[in-house]
Amino acid sequence: MLSYRFWWELSTTQTLDAMSRYILLAVYVSFIGRILLKDFRDYEGDKKFGKLNFLVRHGPKKTCFVAVIAWLLGDLIISWSLFKTFPILIILVQPIVIVIMFGLYLLAYEKSILKNY
Repeated sequence: MLSYRFWWELSTTQTLDAMSRYILLAVYVSFIGRILLKDFRDYEGDKKFGKLNFLVRHGPKKTCFVAVIAWLLGDLIISWSLFKTFPILIILVQPIVIVIMFGLYLLAYEKSILKNY
């Protein structure tokens, strides 16, 4: 295992350029959308035992809406930062983003989840 001092030295001597910062921000924002969605698999148990996560508090529609916003914002940031350098990559990724949005739409209106709302 690498020591704390090694990581400290690495972090203080290396700097990130603007593109790297934007990519990290885009990944972080997209990860927020993913974290919101992880609670769907435990929804019934969380609701039964009173665990007040975002999904239980706000319901599946609002949870999926916030996840869509996070994913779109992450896509927008990464597309904006990489479009001049890798335009074909950005264009090729957009159908994947559309499929993700459609999947979130289907998840938001899933009948087995909505029967409790």
